[in-house]
Amino acid sequence: MVRLRRKLPIAVTYLVALGFAALFLLPLAWIVVTALKPSAEIYTGDVHFLPRHPTLVNFVDVAQSLPQFPSYLWNSLVVTVASVTGVVVTSATAAYPLARMRFLGQRLVLGIVLLAVAVPFALYLIPVYLVLSQMGLLNTIPGLVLPYIALNLPLAIILMRGAYRGIPVELEEVARVDGASTLRVWWHIALPLAGPGIATVVILTFVAVWGEFMFAVTLFSSGGNTTFPVGITFIQEQGSAYAFGPLSATIIIALVPALVMFLLLQRYFVRGLLEGALKG
Repeated sequence: MVRLRRKLPIAVTYLVALGFAALFLLPLAWIVVTALKPSAEIYTGDVHFLPRHPTLVNFVDVAQSLPQFPSYLWNSLVVTVASVTGVVVTSATAAYPLARMRFLGQRLVLGIVLLAVAVPFALYLIPVYLVLSQMGLLNTIPGLVLPYIALNLPLAIILMRGAYRGIPVELEEVARVDGASTLRVWWHIALPLAGPGIATVVILTFVAVWGEFMFAVTLFSSGGNTTFPVGITFIQEQGSAYAFGPLSATIIIALVPALVMFLLLQRYFVRGLLEGALKG
């Protein structure tokens, strides 16, 4: 009886978690099966969940309705990879002094980083637009990558600072006793052990940049050359606002890269997120 009472809360917790998981996964599952259904099965009164005649025609329709479809995907890929690389390199470098060193104004710098995380991205849009306009970087890939790096950098610094602080100081002290410089200690000891934090930064930045719309449509949408999240809105402009098959296929295409990235790095994600939150 005592053992049953101990296991009951655990069982209830698992049931609640499964219920929430099903609640969030059901719409995604419906989108997937809709993307695989022909129009005759989508627009019918005989509603059924699984497609009776699976087809990829909706994905073909998306590619045909957007002549610049490959260009949109390529732009998004280039912008996302460049932004993730910039955020990882900068945060991994900037977070180490905040985690391990003591210098004048350290608390002020950390306070500014925390404040930057709390400010909504929308407030940066007009100043960023004006600055890029003066620099002549509007409607260019660098003009979109630089704001993405700046916007995602504060949270990345906090997460990386937590990852560094989770590393035992004794490991670094032993290396310094052997004559290693601070740069060498960071490169050979701290950075490899901060792998979970780096993975977390990669996933969060990738998801944030890949699906970003507001800055992309404002800073990089001239002449139809834009990123994928903005480009897919042209489907509606072509009279397909209620074409649920192609729209579902578009959503799947947009989700696949982020899902693949998460699956590749999921083993490090939770650990890195906890370290960044608890020790950052």
